[in-house]
Amino acid sequence: MKPGPVGLADEAERYTRMAGEIAIEARDRPRPRAYVAGGMAPPYGGRDAAPVDREDLPREFAMRARVLAGVDVILPEYVGWIEDCVAAVDAVSGAGLPVMPGVRHVTAEGAMRHGESFEDLVTALGDRPVEAILLMCSPPEHVDAGPPRLRAAFDGPVGAYPNIGYGESDENVAEGGHFHSLDTASHGPDRLAAFARRRFDDGARVVGGCRATTPDRIAAIRALV
Repeated sequence: MKPGPVGLADEAERYTRMAGEIAIEARDRPRPRAYVAGGMAPPYGGRDAAPVDREDLPREFAMRARVLAGVDVILPEYVGWIEDCVAAVDAVSGAGLPVMPGVRHVTAEGAMRHGESFEDLVTALGDRPVEAILLMCSPPEHVDAGPPRLRAAFDGPVGAYPNIGYGESDENVAEGGHFHSLDTASHGPDRLAAFARRRFDDGARVVGGCRATTPDRIAAIRALV
């Protein structure tokens, strides 16, 4: 395998398997009937102007889906291009588990990050075994227009798990600073739950939170279910 940015590529399978085992153990203690999703993001490596490498994404996703034994659903997420979504679904389908792709950074106009439409996404996915399509890692306000358009194009369940808002920080990453500055004040539990209620009203079947979402925010959303 390629050495990777931190030189641990040879340990990828072990760490992936360990992550799944830890998640399952954490689930089994308080709520053994709950589902665990095997989430995985593509190796963008800073590239965002075009779909990711056609070798890296299928290889990485297929490996992760294979070693995440015991999870209940595969969540190939943070995919931003239609081409990446299709490649991700193809790569993980061999695991024999339900697949729910998570589309990142959708726009307030109801489109994918790079202007591609949900209708074209559904057409490109065709008859691939996709159990649900989720919109993720976008500000709650940007998710508003997405679910109705996605529902109109897709026959299966749709969902959304927005972040709570973030941007680039002014810290020096090379010196150990954070790349992102998180907005922890704008979307507290009650406000994020209000957005979740709108998603339910739009017909969403899966709701939650992404980056910087906290347990109290999830508890507020769960109260709506």
